[in-house]
Amino acid sequence: MRSLRTVAKWQGTDHTPFLGTLIDGQASGKSVTAGQIGKRPQTENEMSEGNMSKRATSGRTVTLEDAIARAGDELSATIGLPEHIEPGEIKFTFMVDAGDSPQAEDITFTWDGGLSATWLQDISEHESNLSPASSAPVWGWASWRNGGDLLLAYTWPDVEVDGWAHIPGGAPGSEDQEDTLSEPQTWVELARTIISVLRGEELPKRTGQTYE
Repeated sequence: MRSLRTVAKWQGTDHTPFLGTLIDGQASGKSVTAGQIGKRPQTENEMSEGNMSKRATSGRTVTLEDAIARAGDELSATIGLPEHIEPGEIKFTFMVDAGDSPQAEDITFTWDGGLSATWLQDISEHESNLSPASSAPVWGWASWRNGGDLLLAYTWPDVEVDGWAHIPGGAPGSEDQEDTLSEPQTWVELARTIISVLRGEELPKRTGQTYE
């Protein structure tokens, strides 16, 4: 895989990313290890049926079906999302539109209370019809240092793709960050934006590139 050029440099044999902030022409950053971003998703043994939660007739976990019932619709369902967001690890399951039907995804943000966060994303084990090959985790970094725009950089080892995207006006909680960054829905929307970028979906004024 090629590097993300001016957005990220790869250090060492484990492809540890050094992600630099380019918003407003400022190049700054810090080394980020996989441990800081979050633990790698479950191994093949952990993804086996014997270690899964109890399943409903749909094939999804009972936990997910209960969350959908409480939310009233599939896209609004979440699992593990705190009622109030504080700095630290923010880990939850959320739903995205996958075309035929909504799909459950897992994400873990590591946020220090500032204007950037690292993240780890993968398909959720709560979904149906999973196999060990279903897991293809993506590690990344998000920054909104100018308070308005969103810069994403990521590495997707299983797919052998690296990429970055700049989304004007896409910063989470850009209207009143001090208040909205503590709101759970702000992080759900950020997670959905990340999924949109990974899928290559069109976003207003978005620029970016992928490297294979």
